[in-house]
This record gives sequence, structure tokens and C-alpha cells, in this order.
Amino acid sequence: MNKESSAGFAIGTSDELLIKENALERFGPKWGEPEDRERAVQGGWVDAEGEITTKGWDLLNDDINRIEKNSVSWLDKKFHGARSEGHGDYELVGTFWFDPHNPEQANLVYLAANNGAQERIDMVDWSYGDFTTAFDGVSWFGGLVLDGSITFFDVHTEDMEIIEATLERERQREKKTKTRRTQTREEVQRRPTMMRERMFIVTTAHDITTYLRNFRGDIAIAGSDIWKRATEALRAADHPPWGTDWKEWLDLPSTQRMIDDVARETSPRTRPLPRRPAIPPARPMQRRRR
Repeated sequence: MNKESSAGFAIGTSDELLIKENALERFGPKWGEPEDRERAVQGGWVDAEGEITTKGWDLLNDDINRIEKNSVSWLDKKFHGARSEGHGDYELVGTFWFDPHNPEQANLVYLAANNGAQERIDMVDWSYGDFTTAFDGVSWFGGLVLDGSITFFDVHTEDMEIIEATLERERQREKKTKTRRTQTREEVQRRPTMMRERMFIVTTAHDITTYLRNFRGDIAIAGSDIWKRATEALRAADHPPWGTDWKEWLDLPSTQRMIDDVARETSPRTRPLPRRPAIPPARPMQRRRR
């Protein structure tokens, strides 16, 4: 059973100065959209100069509490549990439990640990997927002026070593998987060349089908109907004697064209399509105003 480890977390949201700057940028008279400014003023959250009112600060405090609660819930789901333990100077701190051998958990800890790669996970960064749920239920006003992040601390050195080893194993596994896919693709592309480098004895019609499936990638993926038709076409042609090497004959351009003709005749792409009504050209899209 893998060891369960623990570390600390700190959930931080924008400080007061940054919130004020965001509000001026969004709702001040010199910047922002007039529609947004009008909505915020009518809601009583900012004044005509874009300064946050008492009502606006009350709403933002409620939003920050909701963000912190959502963030702890996200930690609890992503890891093996999380517990908040109150506020430090400006951040909500607590403890969470994780498995350093779990690739997903190891990657998140490595990203957000203060002794890892990035030192934080931003709530508004879509690359973390469902962590944007931290803003679920936040007001329209709060969603425009608030942001936040999570930092992990007190990640033990031995746990970080396991995390790095876990991530390296995952990278090697993905690398091997990619290599196998590349080799398989190259093998399919190389089969006609391999065919020319050795004999191919044909004694029955089944051997013809084997050739088509192994050395003609287009036929191999086309389905049994085309295999059967191409086999019959080769069987009916002026081929070498049964039980002899057909390699040279199968490599002939005329033989390959015969197979190509069967594939084209049988392919559903060559069948006539029903007439469809003409489709008018798409209307140009208006560029969204930023």
C-alpha cells in the first residue's frame, strides 16, 4: 500500500490594492466598457469614479468566503482529504493529504509546492480544468475584480523525491507509448518494402487474403468486403502457379493497379451521393468587441 503524505496549503485571493486597481480598470471613467460601468454603478458596488463602495466591499467579502470554501472542496476531491485551519495574515491555511505515487496528485503538488516548479496554481488558469469551480456562485462583480491561487508548503523532501520519480516514470511511459505508436505506423508504411525483400509462397486463396491484409494497408482497414473482392480478382487473374513464389508478380505495377481498381470500385466514397439543396454561403461573423 502506498504511503499517504501530508502538507500544508494556503489559499490566497487578491489583496485590497489589486482589487482596487482591477475595479478602476473595469469600471473607471477612462477604461472598461460603458455597459459594465453602468451596471456596477446601478448595483451600488462602485461610484462614478470606479471606486468600490461599502456595499461593494461587503459583496466582495462574501465572494472571497465562497472562493475559499470552493477551493477547500476542490482540494478534498482531488487529494485524499483537506482541512482548513483558519486564516494566517491574508490567506486561508490548512492541511491536505496526498499520495506521491499518484501521477495526477504528484503533478498538482509539484506545480503548486513552494519547493516545486511553479509555486502556485492560479484559479483563473483554465489549464487546471475544474479548479475554475473555485468561482462557482461568485457574483458578477466579484468575478471581474477577484482572482486567487493555491500554494502548497511543508512538502517533505522525501515526498518531493517520490513525486519527481513518479512524474519521470509517467514521462517515460508516455514516451514509450508514443514510440510504439510511431513504430506501428512506420511498420504499416514499410510493409510493401518488406514484401519485396522476401519470398511469398501462395498455395490457397487464403494466402492471397493474408497478403492483402498484411501488405496493403488501405485494404487492411477497408473491411472484409474489399478483401474478398480483391482476393477473387487476383485469383481470377493470370497469376503464377499455385504453391510457388508470387512475390515478383504481386509487385508488378499492373497487379497493384488491379487491386487499386477493386478498392476504388468498392469504396463507399466512389458511390454517387444523393443530390442536396444548395447551401448559401455563411454570413460573416462580427468581430467581438474586446
